[in-house]
Amino acid sequence: MITFTGIPMPIPFSSLGLHYGINNRLTVGTNLGITSLAFGVFQLDPGIVYGIRNPKEIGQLGISAFAKTHFMIDTWESNFRWYPELGGQVYKEWGKNLFYVGGSGWFETRYPSQKRAAGNIWVPMAHFGYIRQKPKWNLTLEAKWIAPNISHENIVVDYIGISTQGALGIYFGASRKF
Repeated sequence: MITFTGIPMPIPFSSLGLHYGINNRLTVGTNLGITSLAFGVFQLDPGIVYGIRNPKEIGQLGISAFAKTHFMIDTWESNFRWYPELGGQVYKEWGKNLFYVGGSGWFETRYPSQKRAAGNIWVPMAHFGYIRQKPKWNLTLEAKWIAPNISHENIVVDYIGISTQGALGIYFGASRKF
Protein backbone atom coordinates (compact mmCIF):
# COMPACT_ATOMS: atom_id res chain seq x y z
CA MET A 1 0.00 0.00 0.00
CA ILE A 2 1.26 3.48 -0.85
CA THR A 3 0.07 7.05 -0.61
CA PHE A 4 -0.22 8.74 -4.01
CA THR A 5 -1.26 12.41 -4.17
CA GLY A 6 -2.39 12.07 -0.55
CA ILE A 7 -4.70 9.12 -1.25
CA PRO A 8 -3.99 5.62 0.17
CA MET A 9 -4.05 3.03 -2.59
CA PRO A 10 -3.05 -0.58 -3.14
CA ILE A 11 -0.38 -1.45 -5.67
CA PRO A 12 -1.39 -4.56 -7.58
CA PHE A 13 1.14 -7.36 -7.77
CA SER A 14 0.08 -10.59 -9.40
CA SER A 15 1.66 -13.99 -9.71
CA LEU A 16 0.79 -17.36 -11.14
CA GLY A 17 1.87 -20.47 -9.28
CA LEU A 18 1.83 -24.22 -9.29
CA HIS A 19 2.09 -26.23 -6.07
CA TYR A 20 2.06 -29.99 -5.54
CA GLY A 21 1.47 -31.92 -2.33
CA ILE A 22 4.09 -34.67 -2.12
CA ASN A 23 2.36 -36.14 0.95
CA ASN A 24 0.24 -34.87 3.87
CA ARG A 25 3.23 -32.96 5.29
CA LEU A 26 5.29 -31.71 2.32
CA THR A 27 4.28 -29.38 -0.53
CA VAL A 28 6.60 -28.03 -3.23
CA GLY A 29 5.83 -25.26 -5.64
CA THR A 30 6.80 -22.09 -7.43
CA ASN A 31 5.29 -18.75 -8.41
CA LEU A 32 6.02 -16.62 -11.46
CA GLY A 33 5.70 -12.85 -10.94
CA ILE A 34 3.33 -11.65 -13.68
CA THR A 35 3.45 -7.96 -12.65
CA SER A 36 7.25 -8.13 -12.48
CA LEU A 37 7.35 -9.47 -16.06
CA ALA A 38 5.34 -6.46 -17.23
CA PHE A 39 8.14 -4.25 -15.88
CA GLY A 40 10.98 -6.28 -17.41
CA VAL A 41 11.86 -8.37 -14.36
CA PHE A 42 11.74 -12.16 -14.53
CA GLN A 43 10.83 -13.30 -11.00
CA LEU A 44 10.58 -16.94 -9.96
CA ASP A 45 9.85 -17.97 -6.35
CA PRO A 46 10.30 -21.73 -5.77
CA GLY A 47 9.85 -23.17 -2.30
CA ILE A 48 8.61 -25.87 0.06
CA VAL A 49 6.10 -26.00 2.94
CA TYR A 50 6.43 -28.61 5.67
CA GLY A 51 3.72 -29.50 8.18
CA ILE A 52 5.46 -29.68 11.56
CA ARG A 53 2.24 -30.42 13.42
CA ASN A 54 -0.75 -31.54 11.39
CA PRO A 55 -4.01 -31.38 13.35
CA LYS A 56 -5.65 -34.76 13.89
CA GLU A 57 -9.00 -33.24 14.91
CA ILE A 58 -10.92 -30.13 13.91
CA GLY A 59 -10.11 -27.20 16.18
CA GLN A 60 -6.53 -28.25 16.98
CA LEU A 61 -3.65 -25.94 16.12
CA GLY A 62 -1.38 -26.80 13.22
CA ILE A 63 2.17 -25.57 12.68
CA SER A 64 3.98 -25.30 9.35
CA ALA A 65 7.34 -23.96 8.20
CA PHE A 66 8.42 -22.85 4.77
CA ALA A 67 11.54 -22.05 2.83
CA LYS A 68 11.47 -20.10 -0.43
CA THR A 69 13.90 -18.35 -2.62
CA HIS A 70 13.15 -15.35 -4.81
CA PHE A 71 15.14 -15.07 -8.05
CA MET A 72 14.86 -11.78 -9.96
CA ILE A 73 16.53 -10.91 -13.25
CA ASP A 74 16.09 -7.36 -14.51
CA THR A 75 16.17 -7.69 -18.29
CA TRP A 76 16.60 -3.92 -18.83
CA GLU A 77 19.48 -3.34 -16.42
CA SER A 78 20.98 -6.86 -16.73
CA ASN A 79 21.23 -7.44 -13.01
CA PHE A 80 20.36 -10.42 -10.84
CA ARG A 81 19.01 -10.52 -7.29
CA TRP A 82 18.45 -13.46 -4.99
CA TYR A 83 16.51 -13.38 -1.72
CA PRO A 84 16.18 -16.57 0.37
CA GLU A 85 13.21 -16.59 2.77
CA LEU A 86 12.41 -18.66 5.86
CA GLY A 87 9.17 -18.57 7.83
CA GLY A 88 6.48 -20.35 9.74
CA GLN A 89 2.91 -20.09 10.83
CA VAL A 90 0.32 -21.42 13.24
CA TYR A 91 -3.11 -22.23 11.86
CA LYS A 92 -6.50 -23.49 12.92
CA GLU A 93 -9.33 -24.94 10.85
CA TRP A 94 -13.05 -24.69 11.57
CA GLY A 95 -14.96 -26.59 8.93
CA LYS A 96 -14.19 -24.91 5.62
CA ASN A 97 -12.46 -21.96 7.29
CA LEU A 98 -8.74 -21.75 8.02
CA PHE A 99 -7.17 -18.92 10.02
CA TYR A 100 -3.40 -18.43 10.30
CA VAL A 101 -0.77 -16.14 11.80
CA GLY A 102 2.98 -16.22 11.26
CA GLY A 103 6.16 -14.54 10.24
CA SER A 104 9.04 -14.83 7.84
CA GLY A 105 12.13 -13.01 6.72
CA TRP A 106 13.94 -12.36 3.47
CA PHE A 107 17.70 -12.39 3.60
CA GLU A 108 19.29 -9.52 1.70
CA THR A 109 22.19 -10.94 -0.32
CA ARG A 110 23.34 -7.84 -2.18
CA TYR A 111 26.98 -7.00 -1.67
CA PRO A 112 28.44 -4.65 -0.52
CA SER A 113 26.10 -3.89 2.38
CA GLN A 114 25.52 -0.31 1.14
CA LYS A 115 23.33 -1.79 -1.61
CA ARG A 116 21.05 -3.48 0.92
CA ALA A 117 17.78 -1.94 2.07
CA ALA A 118 18.91 0.39 4.88
CA GLY A 119 22.03 -1.78 5.25
CA ASN A 120 19.99 -4.66 6.71
CA ILE A 121 20.77 -8.28 6.00
CA TRP A 122 17.35 -9.48 7.21
CA VAL A 123 13.94 -8.10 6.24
CA PRO A 124 11.27 -9.56 8.57
CA MET A 125 7.54 -9.80 7.87
CA ALA A 126 4.51 -10.63 10.02
CA HIS A 127 1.25 -11.89 8.53
CA PHE A 128 -2.21 -13.18 9.37
CA GLY A 129 -4.91 -14.43 7.07
CA TYR A 130 -8.03 -16.38 6.30
CA ILE A 131 -8.68 -19.10 3.73
CA ARG A 132 -12.17 -20.18 2.67
CA GLN A 133 -11.80 -23.75 1.48
CA LYS A 134 -14.14 -25.05 -1.22
CA PRO A 135 -14.08 -28.39 -3.07
CA LYS A 136 -12.21 -27.03 -6.12
CA TRP A 137 -11.15 -23.53 -5.06
CA ASN A 138 -9.55 -21.80 -2.08
CA LEU A 139 -10.04 -18.06 -1.55
CA THR A 140 -7.46 -16.21 0.58
CA LEU A 141 -7.33 -12.84 2.31
CA GLU A 142 -4.05 -11.91 4.04
CA ALA A 143 -2.57 -8.84 5.74
CA LYS A 144 1.18 -8.42 6.07
CA TRP A 145 3.56 -5.95 7.74
CA ILE A 146 6.72 -5.97 5.65
CA ALA A 147 10.09 -4.67 6.90
CA PRO A 148 9.02 -3.30 10.30
CA ASN A 149 12.74 -2.77 11.03
CA ILE A 150 13.22 -0.34 8.11
CA SER A 151 12.02 3.27 7.97
CA HIS A 152 9.96 4.23 4.93
CA GLU A 153 10.83 7.91 5.32
CA ASN A 154 12.93 9.71 2.70
CA ILE A 155 12.54 7.09 -0.05
CA VAL A 156 11.02 7.40 -3.51
CA VAL A 157 7.80 5.49 -2.76
CA ASP A 158 5.51 6.71 0.03
CA TYR A 159 4.62 3.36 1.63
CA ILE A 160 1.88 3.05 4.22
CA GLY A 161 3.28 1.42 7.34
CA ILE A 162 2.88 1.50 11.08
CA SER A 163 4.28 4.79 12.30
CA THR A 164 7.26 5.35 9.95
CA GLN A 165 8.30 1.71 9.70
CA GLY A 166 7.86 -0.80 6.89
CA ALA A 167 4.90 -1.24 4.60
CA LEU A 168 1.47 -2.78 4.99
CA GLY A 169 0.18 -5.20 2.39
CA ILE A 170 -3.24 -6.70 1.71
CA TYR A 171 -3.33 -9.81 -0.44
CA PHE A 172 -6.20 -11.56 -2.20
CA GLY A 173 -5.71 -14.99 -3.67
CA ALA A 174 -7.58 -17.72 -5.49
CA SER A 175 -6.19 -21.21 -5.96
CA ARG A 176 -7.64 -24.02 -8.03
CA LYS A 177 -7.26 -27.59 -6.76
CA PHE A 178 -6.73 -30.49 -9.16
